[in-house]
Amino acid sequence: MTPKDLPTYLRPLFWLRNNFPRPAVEAAIASREESIPHLIAGIRFVCEEPDAEGPDGEAYMMHLFAMYLLAQFREESACPEIIKMVRLPEVESLLADSITEGLSRVLASVSGMKTGPIKELVEDTSVYEFVRSAAFEALEIMRHDGRLAPQDHDEYLISLFSILPRERDYLWSALSYACAQYQVVESLPEIRKAFAEGLTDLMYERLENIEAMMDGALSSRLEAAVTRGVITDVIDEMSGWAYNRQALAPALDDRAYGDAEVEAPKIVGRNDPCPCGSGKKYKKCCI
Repeated sequence: MTPKDLPTYLRPLFWLRNNFPRPAVEAAIASREESIPHLIAGIRFVCEEPDAEGPDGEAYMMHLFAMYLLAQFREESACPEIIKMVRLPEVESLLADSITEGLSRVLASVSGMKTGPIKELVEDTSVYEFVRSAAFEALEIMRHDGRLAPQDHDEYLISLFSILPRERDYLWSALSYACAQYQVVESLPEIRKAFAEGLTDLMYERLENIEAMMDGALSSRLEAAVTRGVITDVIDEMSGWAYNRQALAPALDDRAYGDAEVEAPKIVGRNDPCPCGSGKKYKKCCI
């Protein structure tokens, strides 16, 4: 696949440029039906060529525009391709911060009434753990917009205590927090057991807070990904991104300046320990 395979109006979405290609995005929205198969092809392409680069080293970008546009379109036919993409070993470099910032909402946007493929992502320990967390949050979005019945969701949360492997995993923390958030009281013995076995991440939440949430002593706190719901405006979502290769990468590489090797500043990830020293994750503290 090359830019020449696309309609002219979509070609600016192919490689990473230095600014947001608003006219191309607007044209894709205006020509929705014509655009959809090309956008899905853009996701298929990155699944086949995850290391694709332009002739001058440009990063491939169309998969990200495609993912968000197809989410805005509620294009359910794109769901299998997006799921295939997020299963790639290279997913962290391909999606960068959009894994934690938007993937849950994308998955919820393209899933229609189907929860099965999302649950398969949650339960597959071969998948990158923060992709699994995004899938977990997608189910919460579907609960909040009425596509997943609260009782069915609660029952699924309880079932995960026997499905997830008994090894340290970010999902154990997310599961414990969700059960507390929705006051699934019958899960509390399993939550205490998970904490006792060291399966949870204490930088995410502590047992005493989980117990207090169960008792109603703390108000329920919904993550931004849940309260904001499905993708409705790609331009609003993506126009504020920093459009350069380093900003979209998980971290900056060391760079050479002149004859000296100078270490580039490090980006603090949302799931890294907060630099303030609180012991919490950055996204739960000073972000």
